[in-house]
Amino acid sequence: MKRGVTMIRPIHPLCVLLFAVLALNTIPAAAATVPMVRCPTDGQMGPEPAPKNGTKHAALDARMASGLAYYQSADIGVLGPRGWHCLVLAGSNGTSIYVSPEAMDAKTVFAGKFKGFSGDAIQINVNLGETSGRFDAAKFIARLFPQDRVFVDKVIAEKLVPASQFVFGPYPTDRLVRKSEAMVEYETPAGKKGLGTDSWLLPNASPISGMVFLGEDDSVLSLSVRLPEKDVTQAIIGRTETDRGQP
Repeated sequence: MKRGVTMIRPIHPLCVLLFAVLALNTIPAAAATVPMVRCPTDGQMGPEPAPKNGTKHAALDARMASGLAYYQSADIGVLGPRGWHCLVLAGSNGTSIYVSPEAMDAKTVFAGKFKGFSGDAIQINVNLGETSGRFDAAKFIARLFPQDRVFVDKVIAEKLVPASQFVFGPYPTDRLVRKSEAMVEYETPAGKKGLGTDSWLLPNASPISGMVFLGEDDSVLSLSVRLPEKDVTQAIIGRTETDRGQP
C-alpha cells in the first residue's frame, strides 16, 4: 500500500519537493520576518550566481527570528544562523544546500579537497528516487522505511552499487522518533556514525539532529543540523517539517 503522503512537484526539473505531512509538531509563535539569502549554485549545469536576496515570513518568536536567516536555492530552503555562508550543489541526482560559518567553494569540493564539516553546520538534501539520486535515497529507505523495501531491492538488483552499501535497520546508536509513516526525526550521538554523518558533517564532540522525509515517488528529503543551541536546532527542524524544504 502506498504511503499517505502527497508528493509536490516543483517546476524546477532537478528536484521533486515534497511531502504533505499528516501530523507534525509545530512551534507556536507569531509570524516573523527573517532575511532570505539566495545561495550561489554549482553542479551539473555549471555555476550560477546567487539571485537577489529578500525576506521570508516564518512562525518564530522575535528573539529566535533575530538570529536566523533563510538560505535557499530555486528548489529548497532551510533556516540557519544569520550571517553564515551557503552553497548549493545541484544535478540530476537532486539538490543540496550546505550552510556553514565558513565560506565554501564549489571548485574545492569538486576537486576532492573538501573532506567535510568538522564543526557546526547544516545540510539539507533532496535525493530523487527516479534518477541517479535513487542510490542515496535507497540507503535512507533501507535504514528507516521498511514498508518500501521493494524499492531498495530493485536498486540493489541493478548491481550498479554493491549490495553491502544498503543496510536494513537503524544505526545502533541513533535515537529515532517516528513522526509518521513517512517521516522520522533522529539524533546521532556525539562521536558516532549515524544518519547525521550520512552527510558532510563529520563526527565530533557534539550530536547531530535532523529528520528524513520519504515521498511517494521514493525521493528522500534529509536534514542534518549541528548547532550548540537546542532550541535553535529544533526551530530549524520544525520549520523544515512545515515547509517540507520548499523555498
